[in-house]
Amino acid sequence: AATFNSTVTSTGLTANVPSGNGLLINSADISTIKMKANGGGVKNWGFAHTNLLAGDFGIYASNSNGGDPITAGAAKLYFTSTGAATFSSNVAANSITLADDKELIFGSSSDFKIYHSGNVNSIKTNSDLPLHFLDAGGSQMMSFTPNTGLVINETGENFDFRVEGDSNANMFVVDA
Repeated sequence: AATFNSTVTSTGLTANVPSGNGLLINSADISTIKMKANGGGVKNWGFAHTNLLAGDFGIYASNSNGGDPITAGAAKLYFTSTGAATFSSNVAANSITLADDKELIFGSSSDFKIYHSGNVNSIKTNSDLPLHFLDAGGSQMMSFTPNTGLVINETGENFDFRVEGDSNANMFVVDA
């Protein structure tokens, strides 16, 4: 084990860290950290703010086994100085919790938004694309197309339609 209490200058530093142990690097000013495996059968990882906007930070993976993660890789997770994060692939989560007055936005030009504020829930689309409501099996129960209208049971499934009144649960019923 080695501990340095002063500056260490090196053109390359190799740390052989036994399996199960971690590696901690503290630096006041570092632009790139690369982690490369000795074997060529894995993709290498790197952390950098090089080639990004000032204050931004990226976690990179090499595009090929044994490759350089920064110069021949792609940012897999990208943080901006304002706190926004961009992922280059799918994100899996058991749940996502947003505070009130926040939007869940889909599409590169904010094509579709889900919004909750106090006791109001909203779904907003910024395009003429239809909004479909599907059952658990994927059958289209209802669709809404901006500037066109609402269509119920367009696919001809066995879905009933019911309108309730203030004292009558079956004021208007269409039995499919």
